Amino acid sequence: MRRHMLIYAIICLIIVLSSVSAKEIEVKKVKCYYFNDILKGQAETEVVIHYLYSPDNPFHDHLFLIFTFSEVVVPLDSIRRNELIGYIDKYKEWNIQASNQNVELDKNIGKLELPMAFYFGSELHIDSWAIMKLHFLSHTPKKHQFCMIFDELQSRSNEYISKKPETIYFWWNEIMAIREALTDSTMNKYREIERKKRETEEDFK
Repeated sequence: MRRHMLIYAIICLIIVLSSVSAKEIEVKKVKCYYFNDILKGQAETEVVIHYLYSPDNPFHDHLFLIFTFSEVVVPLDSIRRNELIGYIDKYKEWNIQASNQNVELDKNIGKLELPMAFYFGSELHIDSWAIMKLHFLSHTPKKHQFCMIFDELQSRSNEYISKKPETIYFWWNEIMAIREALTDSTMNKYREIERKKRETEEDFK
């Protein structure tokens, strides 16, 4: 229920910003990890990827990442989506290079600046301009993770409310699944599915 409210909040934010109607479609769920203080190690969670489809204008399409454990939503327009693909490609390049050279690396890749929605207790809040850093983290010379590190989120509606989401960790296969979901070909596939649905609905008016 809370996840659906997060989806609704970020959809409302995007619609306000772009002034268009849109439809939301679940694309994929991907396994990821956060640091569990009790276990003193990483525990499994998931990120759910949704596509916000604008029937009238593909330039208003968004993907958004729903981090279920942190209860944070990250919307990605076409610019930020391609920026994130670039950062994942850099991780891929460094992963191969570090493994071939048998070295470990703990290094920042880049950052995204964008709006996010989050829960604070039972209340839903939006930070209209937040920062997510992308990071490369080696565990051994052959095992490397892609990390999403969030700066503290600040409520747009209440200056006294903020939240520091947990860092999210991905192994190779998981972040490559995220990358695939971000591509133009994936977006176009879902646009075509929705176009055909609309045509069918028009036939039965």
